[in-house]
Amino acid sequence: MAIYFVSDFHFGAPWIKDPLKQIRLFSRFIEAIQSDAEHLYIIGDLFDFWFEYRDGFPNRFPEVTSKLRDLHQQGCKITFIGGNHDWWAGKTFISLTGAEVARGDIEARHYDRRIYIGHGDGIAHADWAYRLLRRILRNRINILLFSQLPSSIGLKLAKIVSSGSHTAAEGRQWQFFRDYEEFAGRLIRRGFDAVLIGHTHIPQRKELNGGLYLNTGDWIKYFTFVELKADVFHLKTFANGKMEPFDSDRLQPPARG
Repeated sequence: MAIYFVSDFHFGAPWIKDPLKQIRLFSRFIEAIQSDAEHLYIIGDLFDFWFEYRDGFPNRFPEVTSKLRDLHQQGCKITFIGGNHDWWAGKTFISLTGAEVARGDIEARHYDRRIYIGHGDGIAHADWAYRLLRRILRNRINILLFSQLPSSIGLKLAKIVSSGSHTAAEGRQWQFFRDYEEFAGRLIRRGFDAVLIGHTHIPQRKELNGGLYLNTGDWIKYFTFVELKADVFHLKTFANGKMEPFDSDRLQPPARG
């Protein structure tokens, strides 16, 4: 049996170049892990936007939610940790997928390993503007007010915000590498054996302080995930429609022009 960790699909994002390919690979991935998946952790930004309004929320991704439901019915436990784009998933998402929704980062134990799992947004100290925005977006009063909007208006606003945030974030992820590694290092010194996060869209596997820092990457460019099997963490890719090892050491930050 195996434990899987994935993040950062951003289904529905207006800037995804080939959304059909993305959904097709996701479906094949779920089918590929059905035979041995004991637990699937989705650690944020499965959707580019998910919010459950008072007047309901149209399920724009039936292929995605039905695949997760199938996996759940096969006996695989699914834990969903919201990211900065889909933190508001709730009862509707649960009923469609069978997943458990965690409000914030969690601690898990597998193979007697103490594992820290979270999306990773808000870690970078230099990203102060988002850290402020995060507090606003997760404020209960603001969530209540936004939920009163008709879903059609909310979706239009989300598309505008998504395009703007994607443009602003391009290339900046590399600037935050040190913050993320220091964050993982602190947790490992506190007794965690492994730290798994996403958000940066850049897959990583790095030994730190006797523990392991893993970033799940994304399903836009790298199609990466983490597999925990027989007490070993593997960083892999599904870009070619099958599970293959992924060497994160080969990745280099883009040259500055």
